[in-house]
Order: sequence, then C-alpha cells, then structure tokens
Amino acid sequence: MRAIIFILRAGAWGVVALALILTFVGLGGAVWPKADFLNQFAPVWAVVGLSALLLLAFSGGGRGPASAAALLLVAGAAILMGPDLAARASRHWAQTPHQVRIVQFNVWKGNRTAGRAADWVLAQDADIVVLEEAANRGEEVARRLAPRYPFRVTCRGARTCSTVILSRRPPVASQGLARGDAENRKALSAAWARYDFGGRALTVFAVHLSRPWPWGGQEEDRTKLIAEVRKLPDPNLIVLGDFNTTPWTFAGKRQDAALQMNRITRALFTWPLYYRPRVRVYPTVPIMPIDQAYLRPGLLPVAVRSGPELGSDHRPVVIDLAWAPLPDRPAAK
Repeated sequence: MRAIIFILRAGAWGVVALALILTFVGLGGAVWPKADFLNQFAPVWAVVGLSALLLLAFSGGGRGPASAAALLLVAGAAILMGPDLAARASRHWAQTPHQVRIVQFNVWKGNRTAGRAADWVLAQDADIVVLEEAANRGEEVARRLAPRYPFRVTCRGARTCSTVILSRRPPVASQGLARGDAENRKALSAAWARYDFGGRALTVFAVHLSRPWPWGGQEEDRTKLIAEVRKLPDPNLIVLGDFNTTPWTFAGKRQDAALQMNRITRALFTWPLYYRPRVRVYPTVPIMPIDQAYLRPGLLPVAVRSGPELGSDHRPVVIDLAWAPLPDRPAAK
C-alpha cells in the first residue's frame, strides 16, 4: 500500500511540476511570442492542478510542497482565465427581441455528417450564415444551404474559398480579402459583406486566422485583419469567425485592444471536439473559446450560444442582435 501511495504522490508531483514549468514559460509570452502558445492550455493546467490536489488528498499528502505547487498551478490558470470568466458572469444582454440572427460555424473540411450539420443550421432560421473550412467535405454543408441562402461571398469574392458568408438577401457591397493561398495558411482567409436591412446597413466581416503554429503566420494574419477592419467605418459591424486564439493569451489580449470592439463571446468554449461517424471518442467537451464575435456600437447583443456537435471539431455559434437606438437628431431651426 505504501508503494502505491508513493507512486501516486510522485506521479502527482511530476505532472504538476511539468505543468507549472510550462505555465511560467507561457507567462513569458508577453515578451517572447513563441511562449504565448502555451497559454492556450490554461484550462488544462487548471484541471491538472485540481486533479493533483484531489489525488494528494486521497493519498494523505495534502499539505506538502506538491500541494502548494498544485495550488500555484491552479492560481496561474485562474489569473489567465479569470477576466474572461468574470466578464461572462457579469455580461448584460439587450432586453429586446432579436432583429438579426447570424450562425457562425467552422464546419471542418473532414465533416462526414454534412446533412445533419446543414439541417441544424437551417433550423436556426438565421438571416446570415458564416462558414469556415467550407471546402472538401465541408463544402457539402454550404451546398445544402444554398437553396435557402442563395447569395454567397467568399474570401476570394465570388470564387471558391473556404471562408464563406451566405445570406438570404443580396449584399450591397462585398470584398474577398485572400491575396494568396488562403487554403494552406499562406494568406488571410477573410471576407466582408454589407446588407440593407430595411434602411439599416449591416456589415458582416468573416475571418479564419491561421493556427498559432508554426509561429509567425497568425500574427501576420492578425495584422492584416486589423488593417482591413479599420478601413470600414460602419457602426453596424460584426467581426466573427475562427480566430484560433484563446482570449487569455497575450495575442488574444492584443487582438481585443487593437480591434476596439465589444467581444460578446466571453468564455464561450467551442473547441476541440473529436468526432468520427461510427466511433465516438469521448470526452467531447470543448475547453478553448477560439470562435469569437466582436461588435461595434451600432449593434446590441441579445443572445449568444453555442450549438451541438455536428461532425466538426468546433461547435457552431448562434448570435442574436438588435439595432442600437439611433442618436437623436437636432431639431431643424
């Protein structure tokens, strides 16, 4: 029995020590961007720390240095994730019926249940649908949505590209922003489209950033994204998509600050899911919020929620919006 207890304590100490080292290296991401990648895993560090505390308590070693290290690990994760979790708990929604509904969904290029995914999207009765990875098997989802959403803007304008904006009404203006090989992470995969909703203009900016590895590509994409967003003066603007960045990384914080918009997807965990059509591999509980949506002041959030598992490694996101009141105009003299 003593040997088992020793092994449990040693194992807990070893795992905590490794996670703690990685956590402290990640905190160096403020000055060394390569280390920032480790901060994506803050939820993992929290789970490791809490699990170690339980294991040490079970084995009778709940007051030693290993427990102190586990507590420090949990504290580090809480410092990283705390602001976003607190913002989610204190958020306020507009108390009005929604006037625009948008579905955003990285459908995954390997999606083998396109019919089920498309049926779910259609059931949401959205005005606009934003898809990422709508290529290969993911393109089948877009194809099935086309009868209901006949108007399409892609990251190459009208040509085939995996970041797609689908709508019931025609855009009054649009632009694809890919200037290179957007399908292989060598160009910004993004597009925007402007729509007329009965005299109110709504601009939808869809984006799919590169993964944070290999390092450097995502930062280049983010710089281009921010520059393109700043070109659009629209007060009724929503920027949304798969940013491949958690909000508690230094890159995520810089992104929030640079866009200067209201991020309404606070601690909305959407990735990763692991799905195979015949063999389900559990757990399929997403631990990273990498699908984001930002609003300018002309739009008010009414509700934001994630959807079910639909054959992708991402959960879809449903966003309900309302128009902000128009400013009072001075009376004519």
